[in-house]
This record gives sequence, structure tokens and C-alpha cells, in this order.
Amino acid sequence: MLVALACLLFPLASTTVIAQEAGGAPPPAAEGAGPIAELVGLMRKSLEVPPSMKLDYWGKLCSFRPSVELQESVKARGDEWAVHRIEDAGGPLSLDYYSVHVTKAPLDPATGRAMTPEQLFAKFREQLLTPSPGRADILQFSGIGAEPATLSAGSILRIKFFPKPAMSPGVAALVRKLKAMGVCNEPSWDWMVKACEQSATVARDTVEAAYRMEADEGNVVVSQASSKEWRLSTIRAGAARFAGTDEANVGAHPVSGNRAFGYDKLNQGGHVFYVMGADRVTRTLKLKTLDPVAAIGFTIADLYWRLFVVDFAQFVNAKGGAAEVKLTVSGRIPWNDEQVPEIYKPANEPAWK
Repeated sequence: MLVALACLLFPLASTTVIAQEAGGAPPPAAEGAGPIAELVGLMRKSLEVPPSMKLDYWGKLCSFRPSVELQESVKARGDEWAVHRIEDAGGPLSLDYYSVHVTKAPLDPATGRAMTPEQLFAKFREQLLTPSPGRADILQFSGIGAEPATLSAGSILRIKFFPKPAMSPGVAALVRKLKAMGVCNEPSWDWMVKACEQSATVARDTVEAAYRMEADEGNVVVSQASSKEWRLSTIRAGAARFAGTDEANVGAHPVSGNRAFGYDKLNQGGHVFYVMGADRVTRTLKLKTLDPVAAIGFTIADLYWRLFVVDFAQFVNAKGGAAEVKLTVSGRIPWNDEQVPEIYKPANEPAWK
């Protein structure tokens, strides 16, 4: 449960194509000695914002609020239902961005013609409801109760976090696969592989709760659905202070914020398809420091979205198109950082209800 607490998930899109490549120096040596100190040092490095991340790209995402009508439709479901407010959450601001460049459209099997950008965008979004085996081990999306899982504006999706143990040899294998593809090459990813390989020791000494936790759940609402960008916002769906597996009272989502899925034209031809997020931890646990548990939650979420764009690129290439995973970056910044007021500007957004 504690890992899902720190986990994440949902952002917002920018019309500007993010072209900066993520970078960063190798992680500094951890204080103390031994494998645990080394892992903690690598974990902390994995949570920093790389110098190449231009925070203004996330401005619209941080500030976004669903329409008053949508907020009221969520509240109408019950006394304890509401859209989460990012400013009321705790801990640092989590920002991420994942992209695929498609330079040749795949063929539509029904017509034999190249798929349009609109068709590709629909496929990109629909991946949420048709996860690959690797992604299904991390997050699963479905409808709530008897309601079908749909991607129309105002619909609500339920998310099950970590149906299988968050830290396992299987997760380490996924990271190695992505590293081989050039998707997880940052030095900070080494901690995840090492933590999985040394789970017996790490579980007892640093993040024991992560290894024995059960599946957690949360809800999101499709808060905006336009032709080129589609957004999810996290919501509270019951009185529970913590998310759980009670169908009638899931309660709070682990994080408060938004996630966006969109596409745009590339100057050199083709299109970029992206997933982008901005959120903070919802729970009463105020993360003043980025401890190992937070590192696991954020990094597992990061792994899911990297797998998401890899799956899309593989779909395009398998259907006769040409696609390549480009920028994938994730980092955290303190909410009281002097840069946050430059990107969090909700003055022109709808009022909270």
C-alpha cells in the first residue's frame, strides 16, 4: 500500500514538442557503506529532476482543472466523491514525459491504406484498456462496477496498482529489456535492477512494505477529450482516507493531478505521440523527503509509461510503419521550489466545486 501511495499517474499535454534529451551525471556516492547505502543513493538520484527538463512545458498540466460541469458530475455520484486538487496534496511535484516519433504511418488492416494521425491517436489511447503482459503486472484499467471502460469525456476508469509484487525478478527483467532498447539508460535505473536482485536484503532493511503490499486501487475521470489531446484527472471515490480494494468505497487516489495523451506534428515530418503527467501524493503522509518507498512508487510508474510508449512503437513498426521511442523523462521538484509558481498558474482555470 505504501508504494502505491507514492506512485502516480496523470498529466497534461503541451502543444510544444519537447525536444530536449534527458541527461544527468552519474549518481553521487551514497553516505555510509554497503549495498543498502548504495541503493538508497541511487534511489534518491532517480527522483531528481534532470537539468535538461524544461519545467515550463508542464505549466498547463499543473494548472489544469476540469470544467465545473464535470466536477459536479463527479460529486453527484456520492457525498465523498470529488476531483483531487493538486495544491492540497503533499510532497514534491512529480513531472514526466514519454514520446514516440512516427515517421511512417502503419497500414490499416481494414483498408490497406496508411492510418491517419487521428486513427493512430485512438490506438494510442486505447492501449490503456488493452495492456501488454508487462504493463498488466504494474497497472490495470477497467470500468467501475457494471459500467464499461470507455474513453469518452466524463467517463470514470478504475485503476488497480501493482496486481503483482512491485519488486520482483520480473520487474528487473523488464528494466533490462528497456535498457537494451535504449529506453532506460539513465544511471539511476541501476537501483531498480539491484533492488530486485537483492530483494531479500532490501525488503528487510529499507522498503519491506513494498514487498508484502497487496493490490491498491484508485479512480480517474476523463476530464477532457479533444481531437489532439485527452486528459485524465484523479478523483476521490469514497470516504476511505486511503485507496483500497473495496468496490463500493475505493476512496482516495494515491496521487492528485492530471495526465495527458496527445499528438502533434514534427517539424521534420511525421508526428509525435506523447504521454505527460503532473501530480503529487494525495495521502495524509506528507513526503518532505524522497525516501526509498517514494522512490519505488515513482519509479514503477515511470517504468509503466516507458513500457506504454514502447508498446505503441512496436505496434506501428509491426504494421509496416516506422516509429521510435524518443524522450522519456521523469523527475520530482519540491512544491515550495521557487520555480513552481512559474508553472502553477490556475487563475484562469475553472473554480473548484
